[in-house]
Order: sequence, then C-alpha cells, then structure tokens
Amino acid sequence: MTRLATFQACDEIANAGMGKLAFIGLYSGEMMVPALPSTLPQLFFVIKFRTPIDDKPTKLAIRIERPGQEPFRIDNTPLLSQVAPQPSEDARFYQIQTVARIAPFEITEPGTIRVFVEDEIGDNYAGGMRIKVGVHPEAAQPLLVETANLVVGHYDRKSLSNISRDLRRDLGAQLMAAFSETLKHNQVPIGLKYPDLDVRIFLDDKRVKVFLPTPIDPTSTEIVMAAGGNFDTADVESLDALGFVVRFEPSAPAEAAFAFDVNEKPKADRKAAKRKPKK
Repeated sequence: MTRLATFQACDEIANAGMGKLAFIGLYSGEMMVPALPSTLPQLFFVIKFRTPIDDKPTKLAIRIERPGQEPFRIDNTPLLSQVAPQPSEDARFYQIQTVARIAPFEITEPGTIRVFVEDEIGDNYAGGMRIKVGVHPEAAQPLLVETANLVVGHYDRKSLSNISRDLRRDLGAQLMAAFSETLKHNQVPIGLKYPDLDVRIFLDDKRVKVFLPTPIDPTSTEIVMAAGGNFDTADVESLDALGFVVRFEPSAPAEAAFAFDVNEKPKADRKAAKRKPKK
C-alpha cells in the first residue's frame, strides 16, 4: 500500500469538545467567488496523510499552490516526533491529520488550488479545488428582491407623479445609479460587456435582463442579436426604455456571452408601433 494524501477546505474550524472538531462552510470540489480579485478573511485546509504502519514518514510538509500567488508552505515535521497512542496489534496504517490556515486568502485569478504533502521521498498530491467566478443561483434572487425593496420603499408612484418631467428624469438616473451600486455591494452577478457599461442580470436559467447605458425610445428602437454564443438561440422577449430581456433556448449557462446591436427602426415600423392600441 502506497502513501495517500487527502484534504478538505472550509471557512472555519471550531472546537466541539471531547477531541472533536466542527468544520464550518465545508467546500466540495469548487469554490465560487462573485468577482476577481476577491479576498476571503481566512481559509482552513484539513490535510490527512496515511502511510503503511511499517513505513512511518520522517518528513512532513504541506504545500498549497494557488493561481497567481506564491505557494504557501509549512513544515510540520516536528509533529512526527510527538507521542502518539500505541497502535493496536492489527493496525495496518499510520495516519496524520494537520490543519493549515491562510489568512487572508487572496484570489486573483481563476484556476485550481492544489495541495501537496511533502515527505522524505517527494510530493504526494492531496487533490485540488477549482476557483470559478459567479454567484450561486440560490444566492442571487434574494439580493435582487432586497434591491427592489430598497427602491420601492424609498419612492412610490404618487410622490413622483406631481413633479416635472426633467426632475423625474434626473431622479430616475439617480435611482439607476443607486440600483447599480447596490448590485455591486451585494455582489449580484452582473456583466459589463457590450455595449460599454451595459448591466446584465440573470432572471432565471433562460432569461437575462440587459440595462442599456442610456435610455431608449422603444417605439423607434430595435435590438438585433448577433450570431454566436454558447446556446442554440437567443431572442428579444421584451423591450422598454431602460433595456430589454433576452430569452435563450434551451437555456443560458452561467457564463453565457452574447452581443447585440441597437438599431433605429425603419419609419414604417415606428408608425405602426405608435398606432398600436394600449392594453
């Protein structure tokens, strides 16, 4: 039986008493961050190293490699000399558990965090954890609701109906700025892609709301989706003065990338849109 190294990563480790540890915020094979660069207050690595009972190591060091960062290394060889409980007669393996804490844990680029245990022979690969950029779908929706409540709770339609159009326009611009800053503060996934400074919010797995950098006249403007992207089709579902909703088929992956053109409608189409009766 060869030597075996494994690890787990978590946000916090608490002492549960009677020799037990509680792992809080345990990661699986991926770590998702809302944006890059990101900094976690700390990250714990629980490393286990198992060897045959008759092949106890004489060196033990932990090396953690992070994308875009210098490797973190700690020499735990002194642990090997500590007095350990006498193994039973039928014991087949010798196992060491050690904890490494990196604080703060800085993330500058996507990639894979790799953990190694160094012994007197060489490196033992304990495994890796991928870094991905995004926000879990279950986390995004409550933050959007919080943002909507912020705006609706501050202004209502009645208070805005008695002021001039110019003031309404200025207030609308300020509200959009507050909306944008709230999204950034809460780390709701947005994209600043095409055209410059458009804001994109995933409504669900099929639809994305695009806020254009300047308001438009929906009766004289059309959005033309460009070819390409990592989906089958993408169509404009609705259009208003602030932007539009695009619908993907069969669905929009989290990293969906798309481009579009904002065109002026032909005059005949604009006249037809203005004649369209209101519902």
